[in-house]
Amino acid sequence: VKEERIPERVFMLLWSAAKKSPGDTGAAALQLISMSAKSDRTIVDSKSRLKCLLDCGFGVHAEESRNWKLVAAAAGALHRIDRAKCDPGDARNLVLERIVEQLQCVSRGDWCEDASTQDTEAWFSAAEQSIKAIFSIAAEPEQCCAEIIYGMQARTISSAENACSPLRLARLFHVLGHISINLLVHTEVLVGDVRRATAKKTLKQQEDADKAKSARINNGSLGSEISEDNAIEAELGIAAEQEAENERKMADIAEKEILGRGLINVFAPLLVSVVANESGQFTNEILQQASVLALCKFMCVSSEFCEQHLPLLFTVLGRPNVSTVMKANTVVALGDLAFRWPNEVEPYTHHIYACLRDSSTKVKRHTMMVLTHLILNDMVKVKGNVCEIALCLRDEDQRIADMAPPVFP
Repeated sequence: VKEERIPERVFMLLWSAAKKSPGDTGAAALQLISMSAKSDRTIVDSKSRLKCLLDCGFGVHAEESRNWKLVAAAAGALHRIDRAKCDPGDARNLVLERIVEQLQCVSRGDWCEDASTQDTEAWFSAAEQSIKAIFSIAAEPEQCCAEIIYGMQARTISSAENACSPLRLARLFHVLGHISINLLVHTEVLVGDVRRATAKKTLKQQEDADKAKSARINNGSLGSEISEDNAIEAELGIAAEQEAENERKMADIAEKEILGRGLINVFAPLLVSVVANESGQFTNEILQQASVLALCKFMCVSSEFCEQHLPLLFTVLGRPNVSTVMKANTVVALGDLAFRWPNEVEPYTHHIYACLRDSSTKVKRHTMMVLTHLILNDMVKVKGNVCEIALCLRDEDQRIADMAPPVFP
């Protein structure tokens, strides 16, 4: 695409396929368009093509058929375009506002069937792509996500029905977890923007100071140079202190605002209660998986929340009735936690190694993959667990055995 080897007619045919074939063919066409837009966003970012994306990816057919693969592909294409601006006179922004509304509907699960487990499972991917798209294109993504959460809370927890639908609760937890992660990424992006702007300003001040100093030297006016240099250094020192303060504030937002004082934290006690399941009433498999993964995402956001709930996570991992899928997914999540919060996870490392003795080949393979990654990146130490890795050299599964040798120098 960058080298312009693909003719424009190819993309016109892809857009035509997306409009005329709203099923899996349309989804495949949108996926190809999304891949191409990584190099050239104009393939998607125009009023006419955004309108086409709205009609084929979030239109009546997508809603009625609940083709989540098509919806996910359409949302994925939106990751490549510029954020909408608050300009009511811009036709492009009007289309984007309508798209954001539909993304909110998808994220809330408005089109889902509460009686269908398969429908909710297929919806998970579409919801993830939709939430990510909201953070990419919405002028105020935080407000959009708050509206999604309030809407789901009203339908799930504040429902007039006697019993809460486990699938609705699973969808709520899935959205809460994914929004928390995207809020963290959004905060880090803002931190990067502030850092670059501050560095650019400081560099400009330093360049101006160097030019002024050179001019004074050439003019022979060295008498007043010391006092002016002191003033410049003081100004640059203030800028450095301000940058450090901005960094501290942004870190505080990531650590305490998203969970500690934010809207998402309101649901943390409910999530912990469902994961702990002390009463034994939360037996739905989809709900159990969604709640554990949401807990892991919450733990990725805050080191304090992570440290507080690591014992619960390993308690769940050690339960005899835990499914293979949940155990494997949890091990992968623990790898992410160990990479982000190594000091908090380090005391529990032996529990991760214990998963190498699990009866499931899938769990052992995921555990070996996670441990190999962490060890080779010096995030965890083998210490007394070297025997656990050594035993994997003779594992019956060749893929597990092949992952063990790189650990040994």
